[in-house]
Amino acid sequence: MPKIVDHDLRREQLAASACEAIAEWGLDRVKLVKIARSVGVTTGALTHYFPNKDTLLLAAQRFAMKSMSTRIVQRLTTDPKGYFLALCEAFQSILSPYARP
Repeated sequence: MPKIVDHDLRREQLAASACEAIAEWGLDRVKLVKIARSVGVTTGALTHYFPNKDTLLLAAQRFAMKSMSTRIVQRLTTDPKGYFLALCEAFQSILSPYARP
């Protein structure tokens, strides 16, 4: 009997792993093979879902924005001040890699 796979969930997991890899190695140094290894799949399995690095990076960006939006909305619904702080934290997390010492 073939294994049942939730392809949307798998794509999301791979995008999340790409986000972690980018945070660890940087955008220029991240490679498909590194991401595949970090998730425990082959490069072929990764390219089944994302045919090239650009499509994976786009999915990673969407995943990061979705995660950030979710955190902000959760804070908004419970506490307006918390919403503002979450928004500031989100911008800080986006901009901090580019900060100059």
